[in-house]
Amino acid sequence: MKYAMRLVMFLLVLTGLSPAGADDLYMGTNFRPLYEKGLTRGFEGRPGTAYWINHASYRIDVTVYPETRLLKGQAEIIYTNESPDTLKTLVMRLYQDIYRKGGARNSPMDPLALTDGMEIMRLKVGDTLMDTDDPHGQTRRRGTNLIITLKKPVLPGEQRRIEIDWKYYIAEKSPIRSGMYDESSAFVAYWYPQLAVYDDVFGWDMLNYTGLQEFYNDFHDFDVRIHLPAGYSVWATGMLQNAGEVLPSEQHELWSRAFESDNARAILSQKILDEDSVFINEGAAAWHYKASHVPDFAFAFSDHYAWDIRSVEVEPGRRTLIQAAYPKDDETQTDVCDIAAESIAFLSGDFPAIPYPYPAMTVFVSKNGGGMEFPMIVNDGSVSRHSRRVSLTSHEITHTYFPFMMGINERRFAFMDEGMAVMLPFKAQLALAPEENIIARRVKSYNRIGGSIVDLPMMIPSNELTGRAYRNASYNRPGMAYEYLRDMLGDALFKKALHDYVKNWRGRHPLPYDFFFTFNRVSGRNLNWYWKPWFFELAYADLALGTVTQTAEGLDIVVENKGGLPLPVRISVTDREGVEKTVEKTAAVWRGKKKVTVHVPEAGHPAKVVLGDETILDADNSNNIKEDF
Repeated sequence: MKYAMRLVMFLLVLTGLSPAGADDLYMGTNFRPLYEKGLTRGFEGRPGTAYWINHASYRIDVTVYPETRLLKGQAEIIYTNESPDTLKTLVMRLYQDIYRKGGARNSPMDPLALTDGMEIMRLKVGDTLMDTDDPHGQTRRRGTNLIITLKKPVLPGEQRRIEIDWKYYIAEKSPIRSGMYDESSAFVAYWYPQLAVYDDVFGWDMLNYTGLQEFYNDFHDFDVRIHLPAGYSVWATGMLQNAGEVLPSEQHELWSRAFESDNARAILSQKILDEDSVFINEGAAAWHYKASHVPDFAFAFSDHYAWDIRSVEVEPGRRTLIQAAYPKDDETQTDVCDIAAESIAFLSGDFPAIPYPYPAMTVFVSKNGGGMEFPMIVNDGSVSRHSRRVSLTSHEITHTYFPFMMGINERRFAFMDEGMAVMLPFKAQLALAPEENIIARRVKSYNRIGGSIVDLPMMIPSNELTGRAYRNASYNRPGMAYEYLRDMLGDALFKKALHDYVKNWRGRHPLPYDFFFTFNRVSGRNLNWYWKPWFFELAYADLALGTVTQTAEGLDIVVENKGGLPLPVRISVTDREGVEKTVEKTAAVWRGKKKVTVHVPEAGHPAKVVLGDETILDADNSNNIKEDF
């Protein structure tokens, strides 16, 4: 019996879990059976031996008519069912149906933006030609989904060919993350009929796109030809396959040399564009892009955007092509190409020290756009302050890792990628833009609503949240939870656990529990005491000063955790002679405690005691200062 108990304890230590480690986090009925069976995921945070993920190959030919905003496309899709299930239906996302009259949306939309949504002109699944307008046929529209009932199911391991032709009008009045930004410039996203995810947790992902929640995609291969009139430049996910065909000789030479250059050069500048000395794609050939094993494809175009280009080394022997496209008269954006390259270099080599996984990155900037990420291309609004350009650019690029490299279900668990994209570039942002403390800005944003009715647990599904509750639970609160976790574990251990998580879940679909259990295992600690208040409970950030006691060795200062979130503790004591002493503790001090005593050695009689600083969340700082002792 004694030997058996030792064996159990050894196995628990080996997996990084205490005897209660697998049980003391709330797990709903969607999740617990998966981990108990251990086929696709386990309590140690790794995929199971029977884990699977479906995928598709897309061959798309698309034509855009900027003067009317009409987009027409045709696609051939080969979908592979790697699951053990027989698929009797297929689900395709028709994201442009968000603009359809009567469609589901999170916010009001300009009536002039409403359209017929995505019009399906032809659909063939296998050998069956389907009539999508027949109410008694094999297809039905539900929100932004097209549900296809199959007479011949897709068996495990089987492929099914889909041919589809469609058209829609690119949004102008109410562009959501994409659209026409002037009469001849656009960022085009959510533009093709896309197969939804079928996974081991929820089956088909049937959530509607409402304009708030973002990505949840499998990993696909894309071969795309984009037709635009002569004179237009096109930037897209993937690598341009026919640069010599669409670029004039001088621009093609600059494009080719950029693969070996650390210096940004202008393929197209305001001077060149104003003088009409170069005519892009004079023969109006299709711009041909390819991308492998990516979750989505987006593109942008313009006939009057400046275009900068360079590359950066992301690991020994491998470089990534960096491009920036922006309005030719927007001189504030001339450093964006370098900011993107420097951000990628920092993320790849310093922190989190994960080499950027793709061969290219383009930052498309519009005066009327916003911040939005897509694989290998981001859609950013124009910002004039350098620090804001750094924070915006680096944040959107960090999404390359989360959700794009990791396949995160951001529709339900946005904190898994948005929070990471907040926290992971902190070090890069502070290094590249030291004039502003980006962490302090995030802290201020949280403090405005911390502890209020909209400061909700992050494990509430993202699709059930909106407004400030969604923003807080997706960005600021998780970003700081990850930052304080890094501070508590130290950079080396945090990176070790993060790298293990990435290694195991890259190209797959991790759940929050896979992240929690990975960090438990790799750190050798049961961190559930940390996960529970931050992610599962109605806890908030509020530390308060208690009694201050003078001793022969210094000061003993009581700190009370009134809000319940494990936070770092920073105490500054200024004595009557003006000498200041500071003591810092990581969030680890709160394990199993609601009050702690912090000793400040060799501190004289205090004149003032201050708890916290601008980098530590605290929704109520009225209890953070004591003076006039």
